[in-house]
Amino acid sequence: MEEREERSLRNLCARATASAKYPLVFRDRMAEETVRRNSLSVPSLSENEAVREGLYEAIAADSIRTVLRHDPNALIIRIGCGFDTLFPIIDNGHCRYLNLDHKEIIDLRNGLMACRIREDVLPCDYMSGQWLEEMDHSRHVIAVFMDSLLYEKKEEVHRLIDLCARSFKACEMLLEYRRAGIADLFSLSHNAKDDARGRWILDRPEIDLSVISGAIVQTKRITHLPELYEKALRLEKRQLLSYQMRREAPGFAILMNHSD
Repeated sequence: MEEREERSLRNLCARATASAKYPLVFRDRMAEETVRRNSLSVPSLSENEAVREGLYEAIAADSIRTVLRHDPNALIIRIGCGFDTLFPIIDNGHCRYLNLDHKEIIDLRNGLMACRIREDVLPCDYMSGQWLEEMDHSRHVIAVFMDSLLYEKKEEVHRLIDLCARSFKACEMLLEYRRAGIADLFSLSHNAKDDARGRWILDRPEIDLSVISGAIVQTKRITHLPELYEKALRLEKRQLLSYQMRREAPGFAILMNHSD
């Protein structure tokens, strides 16, 4: 558990650093305020690490906003939340946000930050899937998997994804698959480059993620940096930042148990 706590703290400090240093590209005021209010710091936090965590959060936020435009009242479930600060970034005034993690992590989280309106926490063993019994299965759900799955066995990750896909009437699962124990299902280039329109191309998996679960009927791969961040990067005019973001580009996909 100590390793999880340390990673949660590092990720929080990394996002705060990225937000403070590059405010036109990454904006996570809650991370900055939480770090400042609690006088938090971690040793040897590199700029690459900060940019990477900022980029992960930026792509996750853009993906969630896209779904919320179709269903503003959706429930976002952050699985293995750690010290997540994503909700203020995507909050549209209607959606609900549920943070899941082990009790030890939730206790630490509650000591660092308070829940906002329409946000809640649920201490649980999220890998067991028992928490699904407490959910309203008629809700439209966005399940967010990030580096919390880094510590889990591949078979257990697949099982949890399958359970989520089968438990809700409509469910999108946002997966950062390089850190989710399933990268071996893909032939990945791991290289980011420009396409004909000058946008960044991220990873292009050759095998569909739906092989994990028969309940997954559609998979969307996120192959470009959100346009909002493309514009912000051009305003920053920082070659080093651009290079770092290209090198740290993650592999994201959205798994769906329904068709558009």
